[in-house]
Amino acid sequence: MNCKKRFYRAIAALVVFFVVTAEPNFKLSQTTYQSSFLEILYPKEGQLVLENEIDLRGKVEKEKVHELFLELNNQKIQKIFFGETGTFSERINLFQKGHQRINLLVFLNDGEKIEVVQRNFFFGMLANFHIGNRFFKLNDNLFGFEKAPRIEESRTLVPIHFVESLPVVEKVDISPIKNSFSVHSLDKKVYLVFEMNKKEAYVNAKRMSIDVAPRIENGTIMVPIRFVAEQLGSKVGWEPHQKEVLIEYPK
Repeated sequence: MNCKKRFYRAIAALVVFFVVTAEPNFKLSQTTYQSSFLEILYPKEGQLVLENEIDLRGKVEKEKVHELFLELNNQKIQKIFFGETGTFSERINLFQKGHQRINLLVFLNDGEKIEVVQRNFFFGMLANFHIGNRFFKLNDNLFGFEKAPRIEESRTLVPIHFVESLPVVEKVDISPIKNSFSVHSLDKKVYLVFEMNKKEAYVNAKRMSIDVAPRIENGTIMVPIRFVAEQLGSKVGWEPHQKEVLIEYPK
């Protein structure tokens, strides 16, 4: 653990101590995922978000809730203000990709206790796989390829269904008649078109050369993943000793 992390955790611990001891009559209750006094509208439990800034939105039962505090990933605590109707919206900056945990500390008027409501979600996209291995990880979940990825002309080819599984992809359209396929980004900013066995692609209608052509192998469409992922705004890394490909979004 580096000095910066130690500093933030120390500050968080001090703030929690101050918050709890400042109200000596409050007692901490168990952590829960649902509360009759608080509803978290966004983000949803287990949701994937792709932006590094989100608006935490929700609503409290104003007559029952005294104060509301936010803790993000056990490091950051701040007070949340809610309006006359009990609704609140708080901008949150996400600095590290991966699993995110929000704890909302709800100070209740009735019962003189604190209720901790937890919300877990995932920020960004983290995918990795090894050449020759028929499994890949996507945001900590393990999935299988129908055909193992391989290298050709120093470029990695993967089954097209891997591209379909990426959270940054809205859809993949395959046209057997035209012997081509297209990839649509989730944010609708990128539209890729490829033809089988051709070392070229169209990125938003602009023709570009690619190092290795997509092709059909035993019924499976194999595509050059670095080109596709980078055009979709992802960062692609290569670990030569393990023959591992790593894909991150955002960069």
